[in-house]
Amino acid sequence: MNQPLLKILPIVAVFFAGVALRRLGWLQRRHADLLLRIVVYVGLPALILSSLTRIELRADLALLPLCAVLTVLATWPVVLGVGRALRLPRASLGAFVTGAMIMNMAFEYPFVLLAWGEEGFARLALFDLGSGLLVLTLVYGQACWFGSGRADPRATLRGVAAFPPLWALLLALGINLGDVTIAPALTDVLRAVGGTLVLLVMLALGLYFDLRLLGTRVLAWGIAMRSGLGLVLGWVWVELFALHGLTRAVVLLAVAAPVGFNTLVFAAREGLDRELAASLASVSMLLALLYLPVLLVFLSGT
Repeated sequence: MNQPLLKILPIVAVFFAGVALRRLGWLQRRHADLLLRIVVYVGLPALILSSLTRIELRADLALLPLCAVLTVLATWPVVLGVGRALRLPRASLGAFVTGAMIMNMAFEYPFVLLAWGEEGFARLALFDLGSGLLVLTLVYGQACWFGSGRADPRATLRGVAAFPPLWALLLALGINLGDVTIAPALTDVLRAVGGTLVLLVMLALGLYFDLRLLGTRVLAWGIAMRSGLGLVLGWVWVELFALHGLTRAVVLLAVAAPVGFNTLVFAAREGLDRELAASLASVSMLLALLYLPVLLVFLSGT
């Protein structure tokens, strides 16, 4: 069996374990919320600090967050036009637009870590920097606009400032650029803790999973806009910037990510179509379990 595929099989197993535990009634969605908080506040910062402080920062790595920003910005007018062509109600249009613009990086972290190691994880974290900044600003602003009809800049800034992985990333970049040496023992602890906790993402996503095939045509368009259009845009960026090797592979995998669960969070908070948001996130994640391993194997061989 292909080595990268063999490495990610446990991730898929953890996801379906989460689905089973929820169906058995042993764990609920509220437990998933707790698991994701642990990952966000401890797991991701630990892995970011252990990987980004040691990676060699080259000019091409600065293109990773830029590729993420360009992907979100280029997706925005396209998905807005498609949503309006589908004649969606305002609340549904808001969920449709935000869903296509939010890349589920949390879903991809375990795959990348096990298949490509810390080098791949560090690159994905840099890509996530660009994606995360726009999700917490532009995309959240869109959710506010379609929900209440106005955006709150102060709430947006508070959301950005309260995101621990962002602070960990900035700290790691400062340590790296400042040539500060971290004790190997501390790095080993951070890597072990982060590598273990990040797997909780898949367990949490299994608990969240809710297969509600509502409005199949709208779902198909939403998922196509997120992963299909994203992959096309990714190919444009890697060719435009002449990216190669692992950096190229990470960009192409990242842009094909499923719909992020922040789509549901934003929908619940701003009064958008929760049914559509939940369906977009769940169905796209199920499909990603099928196509991401294939894409990962393909990219590992290029």
